[in-house]
Amino acid sequence: MKRKPRWYFGVIALLFVITMSVLALFLYRAHGQATILVQEQFNEQQMLVARQTTGGIKGKIHFLVAQLNMLSRTLSVVDIDLQTARQTMGHVQSHLKKYHVTNIGLIDHQGTLRLALSAIPPEGVNLTNQKYFAAAKASKAQYPSFELVSVPDAGKETLYIAIGMSVLKDNEFVGVVVFIVEIAKLIEDSVPPLSENRICWVVDRSTTLLYHPQYKAGTTIGDLPKRDASFDGFVKAAGLGEAHQAQYISPAGSRMIAAAFSLEIGDQHWALVVAAPEKSVSKLLRSFSMDFGLAALVALLAIVASSMVVISLIQRWSRDLKSTVEERTRDLALSEDQLRESLHEKEMLLREIHHRVKNNMQVISSLLKYQSGFIQDPDSKNLFSECQDRVNSMAFIHENLYESGDLANINLRDYVTKLSGSLFHSFGMTGDRVKLKTEVADVLLGVDVAVPCGLIINELVSNALKHAFPKGRKGQVVITVRPAGEGGLELLVADDGVGIPENLDLEDTKTLGLHLVTNLVNHQLRGELEIRRSAGTLCRISFSKIDYKERL
Repeated sequence: MKRKPRWYFGVIALLFVITMSVLALFLYRAHGQATILVQEQFNEQQMLVARQTTGGIKGKIHFLVAQLNMLSRTLSVVDIDLQTARQTMGHVQSHLKKYHVTNIGLIDHQGTLRLALSAIPPEGVNLTNQKYFAAAKASKAQYPSFELVSVPDAGKETLYIAIGMSVLKDNEFVGVVVFIVEIAKLIEDSVPPLSENRICWVVDRSTTLLYHPQYKAGTTIGDLPKRDASFDGFVKAAGLGEAHQAQYISPAGSRMIAAAFSLEIGDQHWALVVAAPEKSVSKLLRSFSMDFGLAALVALLAIVASSMVVISLIQRWSRDLKSTVEERTRDLALSEDQLRESLHEKEMLLREIHHRVKNNMQVISSLLKYQSGFIQDPDSKNLFSECQDRVNSMAFIHENLYESGDLANINLRDYVTKLSGSLFHSFGMTGDRVKLKTEVADVLLGVDVAVPCGLIINELVSNALKHAFPKGRKGQVVITVRPAGEGGLELLVADDGVGIPENLDLEDTKTLGLHLVTNLVNHQLRGELEIRRSAGTLCRISFSKIDYKERL
């Protein structure tokens, strides 16, 4: 039997890892769905407990309000003496001890505490600044008033709720009777027995704890140690009366699942929260995880067995594929080498063509120069010299092409610098009498555009050097090329010499140079020519730098 190659076992291991990863992902998703389902059921139980607790608190408060209403109708600050009133209030308090009524007070219409069953606050103190007094006075026995008050008790502050009801005589306000109830104990008695490590607590809009099994009533959330942002956000939303479910990290560091329920007592807006540790929910998931894991193991064994069959088929397919790929790779490599060699040959051929064209033009220039040496007539000699400069302007283009890495475009700045320098040397302008200044943008031009540009610069600069500075006149020739518009260029050749005569018509000139410039601008570059005759001569030519073949 033929021995399996090493990559065969590698493929098996890879497929096993992929299968396990997919299965793990599936288990994770299924476990997550089960978790959500269990949490939803758990949260529904939380909300049910919250509603039951809220109902118990409201029931006790409503009972106290009913007792307070009966007492307010019985008592009269004017008609009943204080001794009789004390006995009546003491009798009422004895029946309300299980509701944690710690004090009953009687306040006259001026806000003075006339009678109190406990010494705190003392009798005679003015309570007009208490909200429950003002609210009860305004209601005229139509509804009770509520206010959370903090009262010193045995050297420490204890949180109470004051429930006030106005006392009327002949429908006129004569005072307020008030119950002082220890709110934390009242809420604690209203909470039903809780299972699964649940806790119940109450918070108001100012995030003050009214009841919490672990913290003292009256403690604000900001005073709790090691708070988490999730806990602060949950408490803030709960205090605003938003009934919702959420998770938070308790100050003790436990992750809790909680349900908040709005609790309104008169004008007081509280929130009752029922919470349980997250680990209580996790117990419900363990049995599901065990059953699901066993099923997953069976599925894994089936997948591994089927994978062995698939691997055998893949092995046969991979051999055929490898042979095909190797064959096509060889063909592609051969074709690439042939293309690269052909491209190199064409590049060398094109570079050689430019080199030979440049050499041929240099031969023509040399022949013109040699022939002009046998001519005695100055005008004819100048014609030969001008032709030589024109040939040189074109030869420079081909010289730049074969010397540069780009065989299709000319660097205009380098070309203008070399051409203008050659012209100044040809006319013997090597001193400081006539200076040359070039301001050429760094742009690339194709040969079809560079040749007419070079001929135009040759004619305009030659014309300036021959006619603009007679009799030793000093001056300057400026050549400028700059971008103009979208994809356009602007060529300027200026001098500060004597200028072109006003009677010279460029469209009907008898000189070859200016006639050549006009034809090159109009027919080759398809541009615009403008000449200004103030303070010397300025020739401005505007044209596009697109390839010449695109103009045809």
